[in-house]
Amino acid sequence: MTRSRLFIILPGVFALLWSCQLTGKTEQPPADDWLTPRYSADTYMVTMVQPLPAVSQPTEAEKQAVDSVIRTLEFGLFAFAPDGNCQFIGANNLINSSFQLRDSRLLTQIALFDNVQQTGSGFAMTLPIPVDSSHGSVRCGLHRIEFGHDKQRVLALAKAVFTHPPAPETDEQVRVRVKNCLAFYALYFKAIYANQLQQFKPAAVGMPIRFYNGGLRLANYEENRPWKGMYANEENAKKAHRAFRKAIKSVRYYPELGNLILEYSVIFDQMSRFL
Repeated sequence: MTRSRLFIILPGVFALLWSCQLTGKTEQPPADDWLTPRYSADTYMVTMVQPLPAVSQPTEAEKQAVDSVIRTLEFGLFAFAPDGNCQFIGANNLINSSFQLRDSRLLTQIALFDNVQQTGSGFAMTLPIPVDSSHGSVRCGLHRIEFGHDKQRVLALAKAVFTHPPAPETDEQVRVRVKNCLAFYALYFKAIYANQLQQFKPAAVGMPIRFYNGGLRLANYEENRPWKGMYANEENAKKAHRAFRKAIKSVRYYPELGNLILEYSVIFDQMSRFL
């Protein structure tokens, strides 16, 4: 992925990280420098992103930069493949990259993460965030998440949903994008429930949906919510909003399964099938 491509995908956020970015391919490290071979074929959710204490009082620009990175990474997915490639799915975007785990550092074409340490459920790492002549840092916790036989479908749906369309889409293409979005989040919520990730916040999803008391409703289109960036233009976003409205109206009952995350998974699956 080129430098300009990343600026298009996440303007103002990963642009902050380019002083840490690796350009071109790096030499393959010895096998014993990898943290562990099993990390090269697993999927992880970013379940914790916290700013590290600063030596001095952070400036307003530093606070804003750290907050932007937290919003981008929180509840995102890193999918690592054995061939040295990975995907980051988060902030309503999908970014393809290569990666290496070497000398306690995760090297990607997105950013360079330091102080990588294994934990019982995954690993933790630190991300420096350069701002002007200084920088802040955040500590990220990644939890291994098992999708089971749904894994390839999750990745395929993520590619279909979060790859930004190069041109305005037809009504049918917008409908299919919304349908796939609901199907993706049905599997995403299902995996969160199965992996018992208690930290998850349903409101973090990239849809014009509000959650309340086990139900959901459509958010007003006028609200400034980042889901609109998944569509080619304003007209396509409005069509998507209408498709979500139809899908929500199709819900005839809300299942009572004893867990809100699992219930939302079932509801999203119903809505996707309706479209």
